[in-house]
Amino acid sequence: MSVSILEGFPYLSAPLYMLLELDEGMLPRIYQMEAAPDPQPLFADTELSAHLDQGPWLVRITSEGQYLAAYRQAPEQWPGILLASSQPVEALLTQLRKMLVVQFDGQRKGVLRYYDPRVASYLFPATEAAQSWLGPIEQLVWHGATWPECAHGTGHWRGLQRQAGSPATAPSGGMVLDKVQIAALEQQQIEAFAYECWRTQSQADFSQVLGYLQQGLAAGFDEEQSLNTYLQLRLAHPRHLQHPPIAAGQVQWRLQQLQAWLEATPAPMENQG
Repeated sequence: MSVSILEGFPYLSAPLYMLLELDEGMLPRIYQMEAAPDPQPLFADTELSAHLDQGPWLVRITSEGQYLAAYRQAPEQWPGILLASSQPVEALLTQLRKMLVVQFDGQRKGVLRYYDPRVASYLFPATEAAQSWLGPIEQLVWHGATWPECAHGTGHWRGLQRQAGSPATAPSGGMVLDKVQIAALEQQQIEAFAYECWRTQSQADFSQVLGYLQQGLAAGFDEEQSLNTYLQLRLAHPRHLQHPPIAAGQVQWRLQQLQAWLEATPAPMENQG
């Protein structure tokens, strides 16, 4: 299975559904655009049912209704994923709910927010088992961006399509994240951290901040506070592209050693050639 970067909004076969988190006022707007959206809370009948209002809702939409045009024109106002499935809605809900709580690293479990366009932009390009993840879903479309794309002000329509002849039902059993998917989601978290730092550092390029972050993690600064301090030190001395290994010790002492080196070491001359 591979995610396609689409040049524009694709043709979608009915029936159509939108899976998205509904904030206050959003559902009444949908009812104004669609005659029978029949909203279904995704967390219902799952181990997350106690948090029903915090989860996404599946909404039925029509190709001739006003919602599809509104979503196409301003997808950022409707953060979610668009689905096409000819199977009964119960089968679609079963599949979507099965994808909510996933296993990874053996017996560990976690809630997977695959319906978030940002998460989808990392998860699905790293997903190969189309039959397991799509099941009764024939098409899956969203408008999203990775964090580097967001930093550059770009976003894309992205889509998945079930291959012709593949079963409409997914294998039984829970969903398990493989190493490639886990690595993609971890990269999303790293890039999100870099993005938040970059937003406050308008003079720095995003790729520069991300590079410093990766060096900080490699140096063992893997907690939020120490990593933030590390980034601020590096950004204060941007002409030092690298630094020598820092001796083992308490985190604060190691950061002081880095600061002392950055302040005492002449910045390298810029390449004149």
